[in-house]
Amino acid sequence: MLGDGVLLVFTDAASAVSATVAIVAECSDRALLPAHAAIAAGRVVRRQGDIYGSTVNLAARLVSLAGPGEVVVEEGVIVALPRGTASFEPIGRVEVRGFPLPVATWRVRPTASG
Repeated sequence: MLGDGVLLVFTDAASAVSATVAIVAECSDRALLPAHAAIAAGRVVRRQGDIYGSTVNLAARLVSLAGPGEVVVEEGVIVALPRGTASFEPIGRVEVRGFPLPVATWRVRPTASG
């Protein structure tokens, strides 16, 4: 936790998407502050109880694309998901500070089951 943000680490993209969508929805359902999130897939560096790396930086920068109640993902997440895990709507390629090329992004599309 850092300020009003939380960093979560998952071992697979499907767990990351389902848990993050559930957390964001739960915050909305309980009338807490409107949560929003971003998910990036890749390696992280664990050092002295903290987590670092370009994957962390990417997720931190992409969260600004997510509105209240939304979850945004980057291409690595889409590629890592088993087919049919979730539905997405494209946002497009966006310039991200600290990354040399534009990053392809999607918004997780709500499903009938949540």
